Amino acid sequence: MSRRHRDDISVLLLDMAMPGMSGAEYFRASRRTDAGTRILIFSDYSHAELENRLPELEPTAYIPKPFRPGRRG
Repeated sequence: MSRRHRDDISVLLLDMAMPGMSGAEYFRASRRTDAGTRILIFSDYSHAELENRLPELEPTAYIPKPFRPGRRG
């Protein structure tokens, strides 16, 4: 996350598979910059698999993929 814009960002939306820098790398870097940043993770991994692969990450929320906007439950 850009230090210059961190006061303007209320939540980060990260996909675990992003070009250039993985979601996990960006997550870690964001936590170093601002430990209080709210982070939502989108992933094809199940929540349990994500916790097993990256146990140190504690996102604010996890949204499994695929998903469709407007779908509930």
